[in-house]
Amino acid sequence: MTQRLLLNVNEVASLLGCGRTYVYGMIQRGELPIMKLGRLTRVPRCAVEDYVRRCVDDDLAGRSAAVRGGMING
Repeated sequence: MTQRLLLNVNEVASLLGCGRTYVYGMIQRGELPIMKLGRLTRVPRCAVEDYVRRCVDDDLAGRSAAVRGGMING
């Protein structure tokens, strides 16, 4: 089965494990781009994947900096 390229807000919320309101907030803050198809709001699947990748990269960079700065032991 092929994955759809565009997701609705409920599908994005389900993938990220959060609520619709949070996803709409992400859209308002510019964290997720949208496409309007008439009245429909869609989020490109690749944008959701990129968002998760950026969050993981930022988290890893923050942890690495904390280790270098001596804030985290181990």
